[in-house]
Amino acid sequence: MNRQSLTEKDYQYFAETFCSREFVDLFGIFRANDEDAAQTVGRKRSAYTSLDSVVFPHYDTNGNIVEYCCKPDKPETDGAGKPKYKYLFPPGRGGILYFAPNADKELFKDISKPVVITEGKKQLIALTRVATNDNPKADNWHFLPVAINGVWGWRNKATGGVIQQFDEIAWQFRSVYIVFDSDVQTNWKVRYAQQQLALELQRRGAAVYLVNLPEVSDNSKNGIDDLLAKFETESDTKTAIEKGLQLILTDSQLFNGEMLATISTGKITLGAAAADRNKCRLTAKKADGSAAAMDVFNPADAARREKFIKQINEVIHLSNDEKREIAAELINLADAADSIFTVGPEAKDKKGQTEAVETSFKVLTDGRIIEQIRGGFAVYNPETKEHEILETVADSDGTIYTPVDDQLLQKDGGIFLANDLTEYNSQQELISEIEDYLHRNIDITPLFRKISALYILFTYIFDTVLELPYLNPTGDAGSGKSRCGRTIVLVSRRGLLLTAPSAASIFRIVDKFKPTLFVDEFNSDDSNDDTKALIQVLNSGFQVGNLIPRQQASPDGKFKTELFDAYCCKVFGSLKKSGSSAFNSRNVEIKMERTIRNDLPFRLKPKLLKDSQQLRNKLTLWRLRNFQKEFESRLDEAEIELKKAKIQPRLVQVSVPLFALIDTRELKDEFVSLLQGKNETLHEEKRQTFDGKLIKTLHACLFDIKGNTQGEEIATWKTSESAGTPIDRPTEGKICELLRTAKITSMLNSDITKERDHFEISYVGKKIHGHGFSIKQIKYKSDYYNQSAILFDSHLLSVKFSSYGLPVPSDFSLECLERDDKSNNTNDLSHSKENLNTSLKEDSLERPNPNGYNNNGAYSKHSKEKTETNGHSDQTKEIKVLVDEVI
Repeated sequence: MNRQSLTEKDYQYFAETFCSREFVDLFGIFRANDEDAAQTVGRKRSAYTSLDSVVFPHYDTNGNIVEYCCKPDKPETDGAGKPKYKYLFPPGRGGILYFAPNADKELFKDISKPVVITEGKKQLIALTRVATNDNPKADNWHFLPVAINGVWGWRNKATGGVIQQFDEIAWQFRSVYIVFDSDVQTNWKVRYAQQQLALELQRRGAAVYLVNLPEVSDNSKNGIDDLLAKFETESDTKTAIEKGLQLILTDSQLFNGEMLATISTGKITLGAAAADRNKCRLTAKKADGSAAAMDVFNPADAARREKFIKQINEVIHLSNDEKREIAAELINLADAADSIFTVGPEAKDKKGQTEAVETSFKVLTDGRIIEQIRGGFAVYNPETKEHEILETVADSDGTIYTPVDDQLLQKDGGIFLANDLTEYNSQQELISEIEDYLHRNIDITPLFRKISALYILFTYIFDTVLELPYLNPTGDAGSGKSRCGRTIVLVSRRGLLLTAPSAASIFRIVDKFKPTLFVDEFNSDDSNDDTKALIQVLNSGFQVGNLIPRQQASPDGKFKTELFDAYCCKVFGSLKKSGSSAFNSRNVEIKMERTIRNDLPFRLKPKLLKDSQQLRNKLTLWRLRNFQKEFESRLDEAEIELKKAKIQPRLVQVSVPLFALIDTRELKDEFVSLLQGKNETLHEEKRQTFDGKLIKTLHACLFDIKGNTQGEEIATWKTSESAGTPIDRPTEGKICELLRTAKITSMLNSDITKERDHFEISYVGKKIHGHGFSIKQIKYKSDYYNQSAILFDSHLLSVKFSSYGLPVPSDFSLECLERDDKSNNTNDLSHSKENLNTSLKEDSLERPNPNGYNNNGAYSKHSKEKTETNGHSDQTKEIKVLVDEVI
């Protein structure tokens, strides 16, 4: 790299911030052109921006250069002309500590020398002048100057802890002074970063002091370098250094992150730390350090003080004297609350109230998990296993989170939330509690009660998986389906009750709140456009990534696309199953009947709301404890087991999450039986469509079906009509005369009484092609010469038969069917001239102008593609020619 000397303009720039020429040269700062600067920091050069820069070396504790950063003369700007960055660093580099190159190695271990931490490179140079009395070769330093890159430059983002360089400095029993820029007093985010750094240093045993800098001017913030330069301009360098030492080492304030009070010579330790909105986080710990009680309130509130003392007494039996002592200390804490270091959404900058970020759920950068509940956040720390309730939460990166302000989350009757966190014993006992709750309120079979309990549990971790099922209570009026759905959703995560919602309202609500929806009086068979749109939303909402696009008008009259996510748990109450097989396959149907139980309440009672609230409190705590647990391996095991049971792929897809939560063999077997019944129902529904009837006809051309003693359907190969023996197996890839299009068409038409509704061969042929089969004319010697037939494809046939739930013989495989018999291109199913006319009649070769099915399996008049030749279609004429040729 070609190093260039700094210009006089550069030195003047540094001098304005108390960085003299001598110390700038000591730090080895130099210039680099565009190419060298880009190479120095590992950046690509740009044709639009020059990287001509001032280059800063970074030193380790031994005075060795470890990396460089560049300060471009003309940094890239955004659309408003504002620079996108001030410094350029090597890509991927996290936080770093800056040290002076002339700092003696012993300074890092000498705890008698204070450490002064500031937030920038120029500030480090200025403080080094102060620490050395402006002598680059000084042996005796007032303190060890250290700089970080920004107020959060000391954090390791990957681990949530501190950067490794912190371990190179001895902190215990050492005085440490934090000197952030002057905006620390007006910007709560900077102040919070200062507080967190101080807490980290306290944990390492340091006595931490906070330095508040006066502002140099009213226009902008300033650092210690700007203030020292001002002192130097007003007097001289010596005076500036003396004022700097006074400001840092004498006028600073001792930091106390937590007020502590000891009761009964260490039996109980009370602690009060800053919380939100003029409240304190109060803790009471036993002598062994374990928690006895925790709450967030203003210690001046007498009622809350009394409640807090009762919480302690439940864990540690207190004497009356100890209760009075705790009450007195809480009053003292109330008096001292103003001196507790506070930070939060009420801290204001010069422009007024600082805006916070609204969220209803978040995994914070410091690892904590927050979930919105009624009145604030439930906060869980996976590392300490502790939980608390806060009105707002500050993350370690300085972000303040507040609950989402919306009537659905704030108003009773909207989304049902927990209002506290309540302990439970074990997951299995929690599931049993849910089952008992369901049994007290609704009449469903034990199997469906267990499945509903599992579904309720699943709603609390549904966002950790990528696919999910729906629940669908069905039954006549008075069967209890509405009460069933309500009872389930009341204890589910973010339960929301809706009646006849529109598609637009659902996907917007789901996208924002991720509730567990109960849609009552759901009628999927309505033909109106809104119901069709609603079905599309619900069909897409079972899987992550199925986004719904909508064009939204912007204020300038243009349209932009917005994407909405409909993924969430849903429960539907309906008279019957949907007419959509796709929608049905995503549902677990709960069949409801009029109850004969007299112990069930028929009206909504306060006890139901109270019981559901208690369960929501327990389940919310269960969610926080289990949200980050590894669940994928259990899903894999569940999928393998359901595949072995030969469950339809769509059912496996949506049932795996529930099946993975089951931990008893008996319930697993019951659930599999339920799915197998649903499996057959879906197969039967598919077989009623035209495509289903077509595949069933292909199957009937090849196989007979018989029942065995276990009630299972067994498929066997067709027998020869003439000899009564099993037919020769078709040859793979060759024409299969059993699967002639004329024969298939005849069989499809056999149940249609009106001739005008019969299918044409051409239409059936197109449908066969649509399933991926190849069709070819028979051109070898055969009774069916010149007719069309399917080329035999055992793999494709197996897939189609399996998809429609049709059994095949055990020897129906590619290995069993392959033959190398080129001399015989016919099979044994032959026709004599005597029975040919009968056969042709059975195949209905001369029936003209047939109609077909639509895509839903209902009859419809499809295009016959007629020509006006003697009133018959070309297809009919072609068939007559074929008949003549065969005869």
